[in-house]
Amino acid sequence: MADSLASTGAHTAAVSTDPAHLLMQAINCMERAKACLLVNEPMYGFAQQGLEAAQQAVAALAVIDTSTAVH
Repeated sequence: MADSLASTGAHTAAVSTDPAHLLMQAINCMERAKACLLVNEPMYGFAQQGLEAAQQAVAALAVIDTSTAVH
């Protein structure tokens, strides 16, 4: 199963601090989740992992936004 997880790219090894990268990461993760749900036999587990990865990217964006707003 670990091999199949790596092929989806749903998990992230490191968190970027570049807002553009985080935004694209969130969008790509949501697109992968959507693709997992639209196949003939939906892969709910992989879709959930994609959504969780997107959520992490959005949370990292929120931290960056909050830290820049304070200064």
